Amino acid sequence: MRRAALVIVSASVLVAAAFAAPAATIQPRSIAGAKLGLRASAYKRLFGTPVRKDAMRFPTSWTRLVFTKRKVAVYFPPNGKAVEVATWNANDKTARGIGPCSSILRLKAAYGTSLKRSEPSTIGNRVYAYTVGKLIFAAAGRDPKPGPSKHVTAVALYSGPLNVAAFLAQQPETSAVRCA
Repeated sequence: MRRAALVIVSASVLVAAAFAAPAATIQPRSIAGAKLGLRASAYKRLFGTPVRKDAMRFPTSWTRLVFTKRKVAVYFPPNGKAVEVATWNANDKTARGIGPCSSILRLKAAYGTSLKRSEPSTIGNRVYAYTVGKLIFAAAGRDPKPGPSKHVTAVALYSGPLNVAAFLAQQPETSAVRCA
């Protein structure tokens, strides 16, 4: 009888673990395990290949590493230490379950009054990015439907000026997620 009870309890624990929510990959201080302030070699070790290095047109003298398989981009000013990590991977989520492809309505419900619109990313009543602390939730629309997206298109962790960080988070390539 004890053995049967132990088997039932063990099975219940395994089933509960199987249905538990996956760990949040978007944290207040990291995205997909990547923290800010590191050099390019650290991100290459973390994310591996394939990786592409781009020279940015704006801001000038900046570079970007794009990890295409992982759907993560890392941005570097001339000093070579990362100031932004962005993900457009729909599998990346915050502890509240928000990530690329989450609806803007769900984003607003999850964060309530702590969610702020990014003023540099707001034109009239059209909001193209939101913030919670140092996280940016981009909502960049694209042709054939210009204007804000109804879904989060990318999430970025940043340091430095919000106007630059929000601009980078809304880039078409790093917001290349297609949501249903």
